[in-house]
Amino acid sequence: AMSDTREQCTLLMHPSVSNAHQRVFGGYVARMAFELAFIAAYRFLHARPAFVSIDEIVFTAPVEIGNVLSLEGHVVYAARAADADARGDDGD
Repeated sequence: AMSDTREQCTLLMHPSVSNAHQRVFGGYVARMAFELAFIAAYRFLHARPAFVSIDEIVFTAPVEIGNVLSLEGHVVYAARAADADARGDDGD
């Protein structure tokens, strides 16, 4: 069930992922979030998921080097690829 797809990840932010402002590079945080989403979807589908779109990523505060970042993800919607194509879902 979708309610059983919750995945969690806790990471220590190292200097190797810093940007020019000595904070964590936003692309790294986005990648970690995407990978967690992939794992949640994979465990739900028991197959490799195909992501159609990412609605938005909002960074509300910078992540400092040395911070502990906790991420949580879960499946909120799933459709067969053919179903999405038939509805015209194009990621907008």
